[in-house]
Amino acid sequence: MARKRVNFHFVMESFLNKAQLILRSLIVVNRWYQRLLILLFLGVFITVGIHPVLSQTPIDIPIMHELTDITKPMQGNNTCYNPGEIGKVKDAKKLIEYGKNCYEQGDFSNAAIWLQNAVEILKPQKDQKINLAITLGNLTLIYQQQGNWQLAQTSIESSFNILNPIKNINHNRKQQLSAQFLNIQGKLQFAQGKVEDALKSWEKAAAIYHGIGNKYGNIISQINQVQALQALGLFQPAQTKIEKIEQNIEKLPANLKSKALRSLGDILRAVGKLEESKDKLEKSFNLVKNSEDTENKSGTLLSLGNTLLATANLARDREATANYEYMPWRCENKDIPTKFVQQYSFAKEKYQEAIKEYDNARNNQASSIKEIKANITEIKAKVNLLHLLIELQEWESAENLVNQIKLNNLPTSRDKVYIQINFAKSLACLQKNKGEIEIEIAKKLKTAIQDAENLKDNRAISYAFGNLGGLYEYFAWVNQQKQQTSQAEYWRHQAQKFTEEALYLAQPAQMSDIAYQWQWQLGRLFEFEGKNEKAIKEYDNAVKTLESVRGDLLSINSDVQFNFRDNIEPVYRELINLLVKTKGSSDLIQTYLKKAIKTIDSLQLAELENFLRCNLSNTQEQQIYQLNDSKTLIVYPIILEDRLSIIFKVARKDENLGYKEQRISAQQIEKTLQELRDSLIEPDNTPEVVEKSKIVYKLLIEPLKPILNQETQIKNLVFVLDGLLRNIPMSVLYDDDVKQYLVEKNYDIAVLPGFNVFNPQSVQTKLNLFMGGIGLAQPNLGLGFEKIEYLRDELDGIAQKIPSSNILIDEQFTKFNIQKQLERGNFSGIHWKTHGVFSSDPDQNFIVAYQEKIKANDLNNLIQTTSKNRTKALELLVLSACETAQGDNRAVLGLAGIAVRSGAKSTISTLWKADDSTKANTEFMIKFYQELSKPGMTKAQALHQAQLYLFKELGYNAPNIWATYILVGNWL
Repeated sequence: MARKRVNFHFVMESFLNKAQLILRSLIVVNRWYQRLLILLFLGVFITVGIHPVLSQTPIDIPIMHELTDITKPMQGNNTCYNPGEIGKVKDAKKLIEYGKNCYEQGDFSNAAIWLQNAVEILKPQKDQKINLAITLGNLTLIYQQQGNWQLAQTSIESSFNILNPIKNINHNRKQQLSAQFLNIQGKLQFAQGKVEDALKSWEKAAAIYHGIGNKYGNIISQINQVQALQALGLFQPAQTKIEKIEQNIEKLPANLKSKALRSLGDILRAVGKLEESKDKLEKSFNLVKNSEDTENKSGTLLSLGNTLLATANLARDREATANYEYMPWRCENKDIPTKFVQQYSFAKEKYQEAIKEYDNARNNQASSIKEIKANITEIKAKVNLLHLLIELQEWESAENLVNQIKLNNLPTSRDKVYIQINFAKSLACLQKNKGEIEIEIAKKLKTAIQDAENLKDNRAISYAFGNLGGLYEYFAWVNQQKQQTSQAEYWRHQAQKFTEEALYLAQPAQMSDIAYQWQWQLGRLFEFEGKNEKAIKEYDNAVKTLESVRGDLLSINSDVQFNFRDNIEPVYRELINLLVKTKGSSDLIQTYLKKAIKTIDSLQLAELENFLRCNLSNTQEQQIYQLNDSKTLIVYPIILEDRLSIIFKVARKDENLGYKEQRISAQQIEKTLQELRDSLIEPDNTPEVVEKSKIVYKLLIEPLKPILNQETQIKNLVFVLDGLLRNIPMSVLYDDDVKQYLVEKNYDIAVLPGFNVFNPQSVQTKLNLFMGGIGLAQPNLGLGFEKIEYLRDELDGIAQKIPSSNILIDEQFTKFNIQKQLERGNFSGIHWKTHGVFSSDPDQNFIVAYQEKIKANDLNNLIQTTSKNRTKALELLVLSACETAQGDNRAVLGLAGIAVRSGAKSTISTLWKADDSTKANTEFMIKFYQELSKPGMTKAQALHQAQLYLFKELGYNAPNIWATYILVGNWL
């Protein structure tokens, strides 16, 4: 069955056909992409006007919910007939009806055949030009679903070419069709990565709908525009558009208003606006809850359940640690902390309510429920609920629900294939809870493969083959654990065969979103067999595939960074793990270490872009090799599953990379780091800090002693930190042999959130500061923003050391005044003493102005948009009195995000709230600027001297006071 695989250029072409796979955000292999795919591609199947019933005004409804019932089935059913079984049909309207039925059921191959036959019948009929244009437009939708871009492009161009010259047609109807064709064209352009063209098409469609008074069409076209604006990184215009859409939705009839709100709610969930999504979906449901529209009610409850589940996942995952090993079919039950259980119960209730709507409908003879669609929606709700019950480890309820899930009655469609696979995954987890996974699961996947092959749907076939390969990979692993070598080898061989077939069908250039999974899976299988070089090649291919589409994922809000961490990050880490442990010649080892550095830099960059939702296009690849600074040691500590790998290099050109490793599990080192972080936050906790920090010193600094002893000129230690190491200030690491913190040694320390993000270079100009802050308590903003002491002392003390512009204090420190000061641009540094929180949640990443919060994105936009007026580059951003969010293991991403997006070459802030009960923080800041004003003084050196000043001269011995300060970015 396996075909010879071929190599393809890694190009982004399509994320199309996964839109109907709504949930599975924890188990399904490509869950990261589903968040994006949920919001993509709003499209309609247009009905021709051959029959009066068929010529009614069509309504655009997103495919992810349903296709509008613009045609009433003329045979009293919506069966998708097989063209080979029905014989030659001469009636175009029947061909179109059958095609529409097949399209709605996800049988795109047969849908295309029916409509292609209809086109051939309509072509010679001069009085059927309109219907020919419509049929070709519908074919475009089908070709897009199949990934046939050239046919889709030709088809939509033909639709326009036929429609435009027609004169004997009602103006409004012609405009209506033009708008629909534009929406379809925009969908095609978006799928091909032509986002700006798609935006223009959707803008034209919205203008036409507005002109003919089609409010709903106008709204759907504007929702399309939102996804384009998000993809282009234009978040403020996207938000403005959403606000406008909400105003227009109010003017719609209740049923259309409900559907529009549901579409908007789903998009808001996809981009991480979970509270807004919940609000829209609740409003959507309230509009129809007393109606007999079972399908709409249940669909909205299903969407609401998905949003509530995403909210619960986000709350839980912010406190979770990274996933360092991944095998898609090896179900691992993770306990959900008690404080999050109630949030999950809200999602469970909505799924249960969605299912109950169908039970009520069956008992209500007046219900106009459509059987096939209703069953699909109901089954989705049940499969989602089953997954959630397993997550909650409610095994008995899950077992009872399994008996209620009947897939046999579903029509064969792509949707059914995905449902079968997801159902099989849940069954596998249930069986694993009993101690084993039965071979029966494989039979269910083979049924999914057969259905996909009957559909001639390569995407669905690939997805089914790949998952069967994943199941067999798990069988191989289980047998290996039992030391049943021959059985393990048999299942590994089967896994490889099906995975290769899946990859052949996916082809990275066409289906990047699933192709990387099969490349990754092949890498794991080769590694399992001990074929490291082949494994490295496949892992590398997976990373390249991800790199090729990374820019297309930037429209996703950072809540998916946790899915990124679980389902994308392990690809990078497993590649690095292979690279550092594979033996060979010194040249080969250097090659692999360079690739490991490049990979971890790519991971850091991808993580930052994923968090910031922006393209950091000004980065320079492999900048580490361009530096020529013998005083600087660059250190990459990388946390892997069973070791801490340390790659290092003296920053001289052509210098070889060095490598050390410490054998320790990721769980052990993360436990130590978390305990150290907790100890640092507490005052007067020096013994506990010393105890934990000396462990980290032995792991990270001790292996570097030979190079530090040899290269005595080294003055700067620059760390590209990984995982929970980012939560720890390196200055606090404790050398138990000489009873000294690292801060007491002769090294200046800086941190980079990825080496290719900053361009380290010496500052040639004198610093001029824009200073401000707020000392008054801000009780109305929550989080207990108490009075900040010594504000005036700090700012006045700094002003005596460094030239500064007008200082904004208390009531003057408003967003409006800050913007005005930024616009003047006569400064090269910013120093603000105010409350602030750095978080992995952009909405909780802010600084405090007078009686308002300035979110990080707004602050970044303010600084960037006013940068054109600045006469000097922004060399330094200092945020005094800020802190990272407690309990958020990736909160430092917020600080890194501020550092990167502000455009500041260097950022200094605090990892936890600086002590405000004494003048320690103020003394530190004044000393820092005093040192920085000296000729030849670097920022890292000034920071180091200010810390020593607190520790040695002023007697603030507690690490809680002096260790909180961190320099991110350019250390020179």
